[in-house]
Amino acid sequence: MRRISKKQHLILIVSTILVICSCNFIVNKNDDQTKSSIESKERIALDKEQANLLVNTSTTAIEVIGICNVVEKADVNETEKEAIATLKKQQKEILSEIKTIAPSLMITVPSNVQERIDKLNIDKQKLSFEFNRMDTKVKKQKDLVTQLNNKTQNDKVLDLTEDLLPIIDNNIQTLNELAILN
Repeated sequence: MRRISKKQHLILIVSTILVICSCNFIVNKNDDQTKSSIESKERIALDKEQANLLVNTSTTAIEVIGICNVVEKADVNETEKEAIATLKKQQKEILSEIKTIAPSLMITVPSNVQERIDKLNIDKQKLSFEFNRMDTKVKKQKDLVTQLNNKTQNDKVLDLTEDLLPIIDNNIQTLNELAILN
């Protein structure tokens, strides 16, 4: 058996240390990439859910506007017409605010309001049904905006939800008052 010189011994130790360090670097690098990948996937999932909530909220606003259009033209008293006009105006405001913020979030929300309204199946003869339908849609809208408020971390979306929730609460109150009148 031959003895290893000090120089060879030093080279062996240094190369062993380098191999261990490089292996640790590779393993840690993969861990960092995995963490980054998971964070990216979570962020994408959150952004996707946020986009769906915004699109559903705007679609609901369009549906409520459509029902308001039909109810306004029906045979209802002046108080109901004024309440419906206010509700319609506020829903248009909700839709407008969502459309304003959507491009900055790279989201496309429904834009051809009249075409979508024309596709709705609204029964002019059953106004009480349409009032209930409006009430259901506005409550759904509140749930959507509340979910959006709870799930988002985007300051613009938080500001939007803070603006929309009082409007929607006012709409619910208006619809409750209309229900009392009927």
